Amino acid sequence: MEDHQIISYFQRNKFESGMELLIDKYCVTVERFAFQIGVDTNEISDVVQETFIRTSKSLTNYQDQNVNLSTLLYKCTLNVVKKLKRKEKRKRKSEEIVNKQHHILTDYFESESHVVLHECIQHLEDTYKFALILYYFHQKPYEDIGQILQLSSASVENKIFQGKVRLTEESTFEKGNNPIDNWLKSLSEEYKSLPEKTSTQQILHTVKGVHEKKKKRWLTKIAIVLSLVVFVVVAIPMFDDFKDSPTNLTEKEKMEQYFERKKEEYKQNLGIESVDDFIQVERAYDLVIQFNNVTKQTEDIDDAEIQSYKDMIAMLLTTPKQLAEKQKKENKIFLNHPDFYTVQVNNRQTLEIYLSSLFRKHSIEKNHRQEIINNQESIDEINVSEDILKAINAIKDNGYTIEQLEDATSLSLRIDRSWAIQYIHDVEGSEPYLNMISIQEDIDSYYNGEHINLGDILLQIEEIYRTYPNERHNIFVQQELAITGQYVLIDYLFVRDKFYSYEIDTTNPLSKEHQKELLSFVQDHQDSIYWTIVNEVVQELKKNNWIPKEELAHREYRYIFIDPYQNLTEDSFLSFEKWPVVDTTHDIYHHYIEQNEQLTALSDASAKEVLSLFMYASVKPDEQLVNKLKTENSLDSESYDWYDIWRNSYYFIELKNEEDEAIYDFISFPSIYNEEEAFQISIELIKQDDIWLINRIYDRTKTKEAPS
Repeated sequence: MEDHQIISYFQRNKFESGMELLIDKYCVTVERFAFQIGVDTNEISDVVQETFIRTSKSLTNYQDQNVNLSTLLYKCTLNVVKKLKRKEKRKRKSEEIVNKQHHILTDYFESESHVVLHECIQHLEDTYKFALILYYFHQKPYEDIGQILQLSSASVENKIFQGKVRLTEESTFEKGNNPIDNWLKSLSEEYKSLPEKTSTQQILHTVKGVHEKKKKRWLTKIAIVLSLVVFVVVAIPMFDDFKDSPTNLTEKEKMEQYFERKKEEYKQNLGIESVDDFIQVERAYDLVIQFNNVTKQTEDIDDAEIQSYKDMIAMLLTTPKQLAEKQKKENKIFLNHPDFYTVQVNNRQTLEIYLSSLFRKHSIEKNHRQEIINNQESIDEINVSEDILKAINAIKDNGYTIEQLEDATSLSLRIDRSWAIQYIHDVEGSEPYLNMISIQEDIDSYYNGEHINLGDILLQIEEIYRTYPNERHNIFVQQELAITGQYVLIDYLFVRDKFYSYEIDTTNPLSKEHQKELLSFVQDHQDSIYWTIVNEVVQELKKNNWIPKEELAHREYRYIFIDPYQNLTEDSFLSFEKWPVVDTTHDIYHHYIEQNEQLTALSDASAKEVLSLFMYASVKPDEQLVNKLKTENSLDSESYDWYDIWRNSYYFIELKNEEDEAIYDFISFPSIYNEEEAFQISIELIKQDDIWLINRIYDRTKTKEAPS
């Protein structure tokens, strides 16, 4: 995508889409540049993220679409790295660290000569180093390098020449016949194979967070002004009452006090003597240090940003019991709280490590360990140390049970399904949650060897789906319906050995009893949302003498819980991992341009290819082609940002592909984590004069139309 197209997203207030396009296009370039100018491999991700944060701040104010984004990114990267180097200036690198860095570089390069050349480049003065890197490794012309380094073109040429001279003098590379040029070109090729260290989503998440905080600042400043007005009117007359008060605390001191208070609350809630070595506490204190560093770098830190740090610290230092009790007091289902799963997982890991450390501390033998685990519900009745007793009580109070792993030398904590009941049973609207917990307990019993029919469990899950339509998209019910339903279904079809595992027996046929069970389901439950899937799998199993195929266990079945797509077959779901959605789109577009922009150039294009071309032209934008690809019926259709639709879609579905008509749907999976509204965008195409055209576009969630 061209730079001006990316910039247009920022100008149209499509910040997130613009950033994703920018990161997709330039992330590797920035990473490579940071590595080439000497950034430590452990700090590259931080430098890349900070570079895109700074660039995003610049782009939100740009009105000119002719900005060279790569030039802007190179400048931002250099500024970020210079700031980083200033911080490290006083840190002397020991010989051990230098040797370690050399060893790391040998993992990146196949040739030792390239390692040496890379290190020699790092020893050059910055202006020589930057000019060489931009010219040889990024193929930038003198003029562009001059803009980045704020030098004239003649100065850039001189810096490159002098840089090569210094490299030749400092290294063992041969002189004569200009060999350093050849070495630099070969090193450039090797740089292209460097591994990527930062994902687009990781950067986008960070940049979006900073952007959202910035958006809130003007509200905060208004609030501050209003507060000052109130303060002047109300508080000033009371100054005499505060003459003996201590000096106001700094934000740094306030944050440290907040951390200490939350840590003490966390300790009291767990009932444990000390939590200083807990992972949760260490992570929370890391946030305090991070906050302190931010306050040193800038005075422009607003209340929203301060509160975000407090929220993160509070989440880390909250127990599942705390969260459940608080939500119950507010007559809410704590299982729906957006932080609950994070709190549950974090504390599970922390308490698991803590109990294991106590077992090691007291040299608990295997038999005694097993006795403790077997009697954890009545732990007061056996002989254990006070700290182990408190740890096990904390584990029980927060919804976990202890399990001995198969190797008998380690343990793990398992989530106690029934623990949640005490906090939700008398809360309004708890019925579907209690039913799901009951189903989960049956599933656990099945995998512990009890005789329970998984087909019955599937039908119970479906009953919840049909009985409580308003609860389908709440976080707990949604997860259990979609994910648990998916895994139980696959286990029911193929009898895997372990729940949440994709391991199935692909060498032996299913037992006669199991075959009969599946055939009975197909016969007796034709009105079930599972029927289409079960029937399709049964037909494939029959063709293969009832021997399961590995690929069947890797299919995605969550769509059956999205109205109204339950009866689709696997062939309906299309791949759309890349933009544009069809690989041939660029070639088709260029062919259309070469043919004087005549639609006849698209006579061989399929319906899916024309749809992809339409989406691509909308984003490019090529409004003339977009309008050409519409019938009169669709000219007034609602406009969509097709890049956003592609990015936020969970499925791309082909509902119909006949000789003269085709229908495709893009659908998103409803989620409490996603602020975007769920959609089911349907695109109908028809053939006119041998050319596929867009005839209708609409959102099924608004029209309530079922697929035909």
